[in-house]
Amino acid sequence: MRTLKLFLVGILGIFLSGCNQDLPMEPQGEQEIIFNIDKGELGLKGEGESDCLSEADYALIKLEGITEPIVLSILDINGLLYTTALKLPPGSYILEEFFLMKYGDPSDIVVSAAPHVQSNYGSFVVNPVHIPFEVGAFVKAEISVDVLCFETADSEEFGFTWFKINVITVKEGLFFGDHCSELFEDYAGSKYGDNPKFDMAAIFKIDLYLNDDDDPDYETHVGTFNNFEDENGEIILDEFGNPVYVTMIDGSSVPPLSLIYLDRPQIDDYYKLVISVYQKSGETFGYIASDPWYFTDDIELLVDHPGPLTASSVTISTGRDGIYDFISGPCLLSEFDFDI
Repeated sequence: MRTLKLFLVGILGIFLSGCNQDLPMEPQGEQEIIFNIDKGELGLKGEGESDCLSEADYALIKLEGITEPIVLSILDINGLLYTTALKLPPGSYILEEFFLMKYGDPSDIVVSAAPHVQSNYGSFVVNPVHIPFEVGAFVKAEISVDVLCFETADSEEFGFTWFKINVITVKEGLFFGDHCSELFEDYAGSKYGDNPKFDMAAIFKIDLYLNDDDDPDYETHVGTFNNFEDENGEIILDEFGNPVYVTMIDGSSVPPLSLIYLDRPQIDDYYKLVISVYQKSGETFGYIASDPWYFTDDIELLVDHPGPLTASSVTISTGRDGIYDFISGPCLLSEFDFDI
């Protein structure tokens, strides 16, 4: 399990170009935004040192009016650096911050950042932040971002100072499930494929909720994490374009599901998660929700109830592999973390 400690700093310039979508969509549906990353005119690293773009492991952006920063994976395509797609509803947005991070121990490292408008380094890029942009219906936007290599000593030259930096911790929980059914033959032709088995890698989703401002009902929905399909029902593909959930004659496989959440400094973040397994109920198939589990700040310990731990609390942890392994149904496994 990886814990990422992110030191939130500045962003960089952007301009928009659009292309028509190949497929029809709802006019008010979310549209995809992709960031095309390039290095500005100022090097900031000595000759012979490594390129700060190639060192980056992921991007972190901040949009005005959206409280939580957004973590995006980055891809190198024919020598050009892109982020994975960000989906936003049509409307007006302002890009406040954009920077590239490198994994570190114990803290991740800022390797490049975008200077702010009117900062000393702002003239070395095409469009320093604060940058407005539009998301339109039926338009897929690509936003070009020019970043400069970052050194701590140059923070004021970027237009931000240390008292403006927000320290945020992005944490990850990993989940894997087995779904077992004595009526497994009835699963043929479902999402589990044409060759179902008594014990199959579970198709499941996790809904994550936040107790925001002491909301006792955990009404703030953080997001849905799924190991088979996205929110539009499209099958999730890996970086090579293959389905992440694989069915074979002799079984099925899928990587552990990654659940990403934020741990804010000086604040106790109370979370609730609900695991729903895709299975047959009566004559139909659907996602069946289990009882909720709760955690505060650190997902390494799940509790069966909200609030402080008590002597009667039921708790579970990931074990040595760092993954929450669960079973659904009458599985015959001898080792698992919990039964839903």
